[in-house]
Amino acid sequence: MDFSGLIKELVADRDRINGVIAALESINGVSTTPSKKRPSKKRPSRRTLSAAARARIAAAQRARWAKIRLSKDHHVMSKEQRDLMSKAQRARYARERATKV
Repeated sequence: MDFSGLIKELVADRDRINGVIAALESINGVSTTPSKKRPSKKRPSRRTLSAAARARIAAAQRARWAKIRLSKDHHVMSKEQRDLMSKAQRARYARERATKV
């Protein structure tokens, strides 16, 4: 077998097919070959806020948090309530440990 002759023939066929593809692409105006141009790694420019805009946004957020803190649903437990709850939780854990043994 003459591999060198076979390889030359296949390379010639490939070149001919690539030429036909390039001609068809130029007629259609579309290229299927990858572009050699590398994509830019530059980050897009970020939009900046003025100091006044930042101050307005911060004030609005502070007002939202103040509204939440002062709402009627907001409840702070006293130390006695927390102690009572933690005693109840310790009792639950003790019961669970007793049943697992």
